[in-house]
Amino acid sequence: MTSKAIKLSILIAFLIFVSLAYAFSAGPPTGATTAPGDFFGEEGCTECHDEFLLNSGRGILSLESSSSIYEFNQRINFTVSIRQKDRTRWGFQMTALDRNGRPAGQFVIADPLNTQLQIEARSGRQYVEHTQAGTHSGSTEGVAWKVDWIAPASNIGTIEFFVAGNAANGDGAPTGDFIYTKEIVLAPPSVPLVSITAPRTGEVIAAGQQFNITWTASKDAASFDVQFLPDGAGSLPIAIKENLPGSSRSFLWRAPAAPLTSRARINIISRDGEDNFAVTETGDFAVVRRGDLDKDGAVTVQDLITLIQILLGQGQSIAAADIDQDGSTNTQDLIRLIQALLGISPL
Repeated sequence: MTSKAIKLSILIAFLIFVSLAYAFSAGPPTGATTAPGDFFGEEGCTECHDEFLLNSGRGILSLESSSSIYEFNQRINFTVSIRQKDRTRWGFQMTALDRNGRPAGQFVIADPLNTQLQIEARSGRQYVEHTQAGTHSGSTEGVAWKVDWIAPASNIGTIEFFVAGNAANGDGAPTGDFIYTKEIVLAPPSVPLVSITAPRTGEVIAAGQQFNITWTASKDAASFDVQFLPDGAGSLPIAIKENLPGSSRSFLWRAPAAPLTSRARINIISRDGEDNFAVTETGDFAVVRRGDLDKDGAVTVQDLITLIQILLGQGQSIAAADIDQDGSTNTQDLIRLIQALLGISPL
């Protein structure tokens, strides 16, 4: 090969690389969510961004919906969010499938500046993904995208939503980027609609404390599962109790001794007789060491002040204020906390 031909080949390769990098920043090709496929499933974003293993970074990808159950033709709002330190560009792709892998419902582009819709010709699958502007180049705080979806006109069973997110370093190359995936489900109307009443968002629970998880349901389920998420939306759930009777509306749980966290959540999974299921999740609450009412990691005089305010009705009662864990917050808890602060009796 002549020197001129070699230079031309290098130039062509460079142009192809640049064009691909630009094209993917304006939205990935279809089939990047790792959803199941006809044979081996979708490859996912790691087909190109392959320096790190899937879900191996320290970032968090979350997918949240305005409802855990769909009514026929209902319009439901979704939020896709991703965050990770030291990242400066972001992307995502999302699809919805029934249990047979067929496209389900209809995506609606609610934010055309930052999101767009692609349809894969062979399968008919719909993919919502970022646009060029939707990568939010230069943002270091993470990104959230809004997506709307219209439910089918009939009961097609549980619908699964698959999303992949890219926390990129912003250099325009496929190297150095972290890829994450997340799946959630929406259940048909045959599954009871659940609302978790305790713990509340912002609740403070002491490590090792017994706490009554409670919920309401629109009707009895076939069964309920209860799960603990130690690090907020997107973290790996830990089973608390499985196959509770469908008439259950509470479960007495002992909060774990570790990890201590300000981003704990509870999931309730409800099932119908056809094994369709819905997942309902709380907002963030805290699991702290006993006596740490202000969640600063230490038991100090400030916690004593907080407890006095609660007893005087000047502060919101929290589960962790029950220092002696007798099921109520009273002057005995105040005495117990004073003893701990004076070193008379450690908590």
